[in-house]
Amino acid sequence: MFQSNTSITGDGFKVFYTTTTDISERPEGYSLLVFPNPASNVLNIIPGNLADGASVVIYDFSGRCVFNQKTDGSTMVIPIDNLSSGLYSVGLISENGNIWQKVVIE
Repeated sequence: MFQSNTSITGDGFKVFYTTTTDISERPEGYSLLVFPNPASNVLNIIPGNLADGASVVIYDFSGRCVFNQKTDGSTMVIPIDNLSSGLYSVGLISENGNIWQKVVIE
């Protein structure tokens, strides 16, 4: 992975930013299966057996968390008929890293 730390100086301010050209691989042994995609009534999420104690989260694209629940690694069936149509991010958040997938809700 290549990262470049840079700064820009303007009229009375200085901006710092990092440019990243690669995305690290998912944590070893972790998986996240999300289906169906697109979905309309329920979303099935299989976080895998190494995910015990991790959290499954769903964010809409305004950044609002619409679902957050600890998992024991078993299949989760989440009703989504109360969510607006659009693109969502489903994540598995653990101490060893995070996995993200996008899903369309109709």
